[in-house]
Amino acid sequence: MARACEAAQLSPPVIFHDLRRSYGSLLLNRGAGAEVIQELLGHADLRMTRRVYAHLMQRTIANVVKKKLPSFGLEQSNVRKP
Repeated sequence: MARACEAAQLSPPVIFHDLRRSYGSLLLNRGAGAEVIQELLGHADLRMTRRVYAHLMQRTIANVVKKKLPSFGLEQSNVRKP
């Protein structure tokens, strides 16, 4: 890994854990559930998975809500704010 980072002129060098976290992030962003990520990464407890990827899960939840709820034909800019 160190040689690959050196050859790619990465500074600071990437460590294996960075690749692991990227893998989990990519899975989550492509719609994989937390349980799937837990299994693939070998987390003993789902709470660990949720804690590590909580910041991404919030964005994923917001995107799912946007896709799944009807817009009622309104554009975002036409919606009145309370």
